[in-house]
Formats: sequence, structure tokens, C-alpha cells
Amino acid sequence: MRLDRDPHPFEALRPNALRLVLKRLADGGWLRRLERGAYLVTGPGRIAEHSQLAIAADWLEGEPYVVGGLAALAHWNLIGHSPTTVDILLARRKPNVRETRTIFRFIYVPEAELPPARTVGVAGARALARVAEPEHALIHVVAGRYAATMAVVGEALRRGLRDRVLRRRYLIRALRHSPAAAARRLGWLAERQKDPLAEKLRTLVGTGGYVALDPRRAVGRARRDRTWRVLENIDADRPVG
Repeated sequence: MRLDRDPHPFEALRPNALRLVLKRLADGGWLRRLERGAYLVTGPGRIAEHSQLAIAADWLEGEPYVVGGLAALAHWNLIGHSPTTVDILLARRKPNVRETRTIFRFIYVPEAELPPARTVGVAGARALARVAEPEHALIHVVAGRYAATMAVVGEALRRGLRDRVLRRRYLIRALRHSPAAAARRLGWLAERQKDPLAEKLRTLVGTGGYVALDPRRAVGRARRDRTWRVLENIDADRPVG
């Protein structure tokens, strides 16, 4: 519920009275505060049973945003777990918000640069959610500031190609406009998964310096893979994904 947008039974109250009523409802467990003016209405037993996507859909309805990262991969069933951090690409600056065990991490992206998304219905939400297309969600977690581990990326790549959720041609097209690190890491994974995608990605490797295969692990004495220009700072002999 957003007080500045959604109809609610407290509209006739003066500001001081409204704050008091909302505080009492929150203290009693009937509402949970997301941020100033935005609340979750709890269900029977005063327990909020809203999924991460349902919260985002109703909270951000009408705004230019895209749910990306691991939350998008989970929606497309490319990973087998719901993340504790939900990345939301938003066309304005906004602080992160914690809701019980979930952190909604807001990443500023100009509206013209938001990735392609699909509007999807979510159980428990009045509004539709805007979720990054699978290929762009994968690129989001394979390169950049919030890159995931290769174990997670490998699982998503394997599932996506096996179940035909990821479209190879579309993925290649998107990678042409992405950091070279994304094509290098995905190419390395595809080669080890014996997928023909690897051959197509060789032309996108570039000639810059080397990047760590797993951005969350130390490089140490990692072996250099000259084909993909990555530093193999994981066990290269162990199947990934």
C-alpha cells in the first residue's frame, strides 16, 4: 500500500492522526513499513505472505524499473533458490530497503538504458512485475559490480540452454553490447559444458587484459586461459553448472 497512490481508509485523517494510526497498526503487526508512505498489509495471523516479486510489483507500479540479477534468474527458473538480495534497476536514486530477510537493492540506471523486460503476473500482486529478459538477467550476474559466482552462473547457463529459456542468438546479440568480461566468462563456461555457444563467443573476447573467472575469489596463482583471456581462479577440472 502506498499512501500517495493507493486508495485507503485513512485518507480523511489529518497528517498527525494518520501517523499515529499507522504506527499503531505497524506496532500491532497489521502493517509492515517498507519506507515512508509504503506499507505491506499482513494477512491472517498478521503474517505477510508476499513474494519478493509481488512486493516489487505493487510497490513500484507506474515507475520505470526492471527486476534483474538473481531474482530475475529465479523467476525464469534458471537457478534453484530465491536470493536474499533483489536487484532492482530503477530510473532514480533510491536507498536500499530491508524487508525481513530480503534486501531490495536499488541500482540507478537511466530510463533509456534499462534492459529489455517482460511484464509478468505475480501471485499476490495487484500490479504486473517488470522482469529482465533471461539473457539480460544472465549478463547482469556474469559481469559488473554485482557479478555472481561461477557456480551460480554455470547453473543458470546450463538450465537456460537445456530448457530453451535462453535464446543463443539473442544472447550473442546482447553480449555484443556488454562488457567483454561477460562474453569471456560465459564462453569459458559454454566450452566446458560442450555447448556450441562457445564457438560463437570467441569473436567477442577482445584483446584487453585478463579478468578473474570468478570475481568473488582471489586470483593468487590462477592459470591464464589465453583463449578466453580469463584467470582460472576456480577448479578448472571440476564441472561448473
